[in-house]
Amino acid sequence: MKEKIELNNISLDKIMNKSEIVEIYNKKQGEKLDLIDRRIDIFNDKNVAYRIVSKEETVGIALLYNIDKDNRNAKIDGFIIDEKNKAELREALCHLMKYAFEELLLHKISTNYISLNYFNEYIWNNLRFVYEGHLRDSVFLNEKYYSVELKGFLCHEYKRFYLDEEHVRYTIFET
Repeated sequence: MKEKIELNNISLDKIMNKSEIVEIYNKKQGEKLDLIDRRIDIFNDKNVAYRIVSKEETVGIALLYNIDKDNRNAKIDGFIIDEKNKAELREALCHLMKYAFEELLLHKISTNYISLNYFNEYIWNNLRFVYEGHLRDSVFLNEKYYSVELKGFLCHEYKRFYLDEEHVRYTIFET
């Protein structure tokens, strides 16, 4: 993928190392360090990570990771510093979905998030990800267990929701 991608309302700048991710996470007030450490562990040179830039300011990160070309699947995630930038996050995630299905020719992308995170639930439902399961008490954070929701999106769903001109229900950059 390119080093810099210009989209409708944002640009995506490729992240080259973990310190860039740490810098962005440190801007978010109240983010739990344990959770940040877990997210940083997913970054390596085989994954795709982009800084989301809006009006010349970094507003978040979009990631496509654990790319498995043999089984044609990957994980997708995103993070924004302020919830007012949810449209920018959505645009970045849509671009990664397009890359995953149209260039990498993946069959499935999936995500997971802590059940009580209503913002993440909103984003993934808005992108039409399908509920696939619930892992009870699977994340230990700040002396407490949290459950995790699993969601996925298949290539044929991407084609139906984003590409089928006769039955377009959703444009890829609609907010």
